[in-house]
Amino acid sequence: ITNVDLSRDLDEETFAAIRKALAEHVAVCFPDQPWSPGQMVEFVGRFGPTLVHPYLKSLDGPPAIHQLLKEPEDSLNFGNDWHSDFSNLELPGAFNALYAVEVPEFGGETVICNTAAAYEALSDGMKSLLDGRQAWHGFSSHYVDSYAEIKDQTSDKLIEPEELAVDGDPVRHPVVRSHPENGRKSLYVNPFFTLRLDDMTEAESAPLLGYLYQHCIRPEFCLRIKWRKDMLAIWDNRQSMHYAVNDYHGQRRLMNRVLVMETSRPV
Repeated sequence: ITNVDLSRDLDEETFAAIRKALAEHVAVCFPDQPWSPGQMVEFVGRFGPTLVHPYLKSLDGPPAIHQLLKEPEDSLNFGNDWHSDFSNLELPGAFNALYAVEVPEFGGETVICNTAAAYEALSDGMKSLLDGRQAWHGFSSHYVDSYAEIKDQTSDKLIEPEELAVDGDPVRHPVVRSHPENGRKSLYVNPFFTLRLDDMTEAESAPLLGYLYQHCIRPEFCLRIKWRKDMLAIWDNRQSMHYAVNDYHGQRRLMNRVLVMETSRPV
């Protein structure tokens, strides 16, 4: 989306058009937005309540800003696996806004898969199997192990692994959810937080969940964002997963992120 200055106070009609485009297309990008962290929080906050991140340590500036940093000497980066933010909470992440402060000369892209398009491409039989089914979300062993490894090998200001609230109760969400703004159905499972299907063991759930993960990330369902300095991207966590590509070793990448949380449980 071009020819819009997000640092200005957008009128309701313009903001509604942006929100409608986001619901329809899952992700939108705004190039050339040289603004302050405070201006970013003010704009993104119009989408809903923002989150003070429970795992990233607070930095100077607005507490809703989470800085994602990879230094040239770091071997790993944060978010280097498919996930939908905070599906382990009763009120999960609704929108993710990411702003490019410093970008590498090559690489460092973000991939977003459209889980609504992925659902629409399923057979009628698979849709019937999944519709109405629930899945449990929480801190998977995969997430905890990945977090500990990243904590040791990245410059992101993360809390210690033992400080993670991994003993929180898992939550149930529908495997197929309906978008609250347009009713569109999408798959709502991800490798980081989905533990198992309801009324099945983890072992019984694994083949079906594994199939859904691989189905969702087929190239025809994916958008790859090539970052430029001062670009803002916003995507809808309610109908997507995302992945931070770690292919820019020896370079610095700094991003500002704001998360907007849901105000009602997925249905």
